[in-house]
Amino acid sequence: MSTEFELHASDEHALQELGTAVAISGNYAIAGAPTGGLGPGGAYIYEKTSGGWTERAKVAASDFTGTLLYDHFGGSVAIDGDYAVVGAPYAGDGQAYVFHRSGTNWAADAVLAPSATDNDSRYFGQSVALNGDWAVVGCANAAYMFQRTGSAWAVQAKLSSAGITEFGRSVSISGNFTVVGATNSHTSLQNGAACVFERIGTTWQPHAVVSAPDGSPYDLFGWSVSISGDYLIVGAPNANTSTVQDAGGAYVYVRSGAAWIQQTKLEPPAGPGVFTGTDFGKSVSINGDYALVGEPSDHDVVYGNGAAYLYQRYGLNWILAEKMIASDPGLFAYFGWSAALDSTSPLAVVGARSKDGVHADEGRAYVFTNFPVTLPGAPVDPNRFVLVAWILWGLVAGGRGVIWQPGTGPVPVDPEPFRQWSAAMSPSKRDLLTGLALSEIADLTSDRSSRRAIQSLALSLMEAAVAQMRNGKVR
Repeated sequence: MSTEFELHASDEHALQELGTAVAISGNYAIAGAPTGGLGPGGAYIYEKTSGGWTERAKVAASDFTGTLLYDHFGGSVAIDGDYAVVGAPYAGDGQAYVFHRSGTNWAADAVLAPSATDNDSRYFGQSVALNGDWAVVGCANAAYMFQRTGSAWAVQAKLSSAGITEFGRSVSISGNFTVVGATNSHTSLQNGAACVFERIGTTWQPHAVVSAPDGSPYDLFGWSVSISGDYLIVGAPNANTSTVQDAGGAYVYVRSGAAWIQQTKLEPPAGPGVFTGTDFGKSVSINGDYALVGEPSDHDVVYGNGAAYLYQRYGLNWILAEKMIASDPGLFAYFGWSAALDSTSPLAVVGARSKDGVHADEGRAYVFTNFPVTLPGAPVDPNRFVLVAWILWGLVAGGRGVIWQPGTGPVPVDPEPFRQWSAAMSPSKRDLLTGLALSEIADLTSDRSSRRAIQSLALSLMEAAVAQMRNGKVR
């Protein structure tokens, strides 16, 4: 099981709803409390310390005048490095606030606002995302891209997609790609879409639109989105599962050139806590080999307590590693309303916006570390992993011990990197990976058309080995 640390507000009070939105970056986490106990909202920033996580700041709207009691400040949050962004979608037509850390102090840095005052730009700040010098802010039916130059933030683009409404319900950014969720697409099904944009220079251009191939009316596909490198996950909290109607789903896509191809659909495992309306996919996050999906209305322990599901990718497969449940479950706590993974390390934060404390609906956020690896696999000797990797490469190369690289031709495969990686790896992790690889071989080698799938798994193994040795790390 992962290690859990509970976050709360130093000034906790009734109806605060801390955890409505959460984000995490390295040693810092942020949790939004937009109702503020029917007062002005706030956002709380926590720092990882030797004793756990310590609140370092409560940030608020820098232009608060006493008239923005219901601005919903904290309804969306993002953090990356020394910068944080907090949305306030009901402050007039909406605003987003940037904060910058200097030492241990978080100070107001900028106020972001839409460049247009049309209906599409209402509720500006209902979703926010941050990556390096770029911020993206979602509104009623648009999303704005902001770029930081020095200490100034300026609008670089207004994103939209013809025929798609509710565009901007969710946003995410990773490198040169931004994704915007739209819960009402142009199709008659109205089951939603996720629109991907690519940055070329300083211009953001439409790249792809993905939707659920098994979508049904009002699935709310696009309610939540997250992108990391070549992987994209989209939540559809009203989607049908194979056994339960409207229990929710999350769709994972992988980029291949200019196309985003669905890799899998994640569903809540059948169990006593999964019913119609459990909202699996209300929140999603993806980073590297991990994906996190919130299910705030899960009833497994206490009615409406909620849960979050952590998945780990091995080759082409996403395997459930853990069902996260708060150690102090509460009635209608809605744990999983928000969820986020760190972009650089195995850390997660999950919000429970209606968790009761001394007062009703104070809200909580929970940080999880030490992710488990729970894949099945039989114990093997240290060299078996090397053998499996070599077998996979042999299958890719047609048994010739070489791989074919475009523009290069046949390249010999050296098993030594696998030997080094295996020797440094923990026995349990090596055994699990080996068991999975052997299972893949058994499933795939009987079908000649599966060569591409085998190649993908083999490439994943080699890339992981090379990356680990280059970074001097072993997972």
